[in-house]
Amino acid sequence: MSIEKIIASIPRLEAVERRTMRVNAERALSDGSEAKRTDARRMIAALDAREAQERTREDARLNAMKTADRIVEAFKIRPMTETERRMIQVLLDNPGLRSMELSEKMNWKAMSWNVHFGEMCGHRDAFLWPGRPRTANPRAMLQSSILADVKDGAFFAFTPEAVEAFARLGLSSRARRRS
Repeated sequence: MSIEKIIASIPRLEAVERRTMRVNAERALSDGSEAKRTDARRMIAALDAREAQERTREDARLNAMKTADRIVEAFKIRPMTETERRMIQVLLDNPGLRSMELSEKMNWKAMSWNVHFGEMCGHRDAFLWPGRPRTANPRAMLQSSILADVKDGAFFAFTPEAVEAFARLGLSSRARRRS
């Protein structure tokens, strides 16, 4: 099959198929003939263009959503781990605590709660902040103003939109559940 036909098929392919194409093209870049390297560069450029198109469409869809809906979507697309569930519950039950105190409630050392919180947000940054450049390192985003307010640089509390979203995901303050 010619490279033109292969490139023309890209819009119809699933993401996993495109990843395989990219891996094969990258392999051809490193050990293929000059003609194969030329085709590989064209293939990678076409894959990049398709992914950029999809990102733009997805960002527009997410940006049109209400904040609470976007938070729910982020945690449905990438479901929370049990540790993340516990971490969210700890903040729901203890708004206004410092990272050290939240860490203690998780039985963690030092101020590791905010690092784990940043990782949780970083793993979902494409959904929480559509249109922003994606971070390669999930620890790069240590705070999430869409999920939590930080007062005086130390006291954490979920935003009202996050509280609403987590309630829709089955999590709410234990105090709220008792009343």
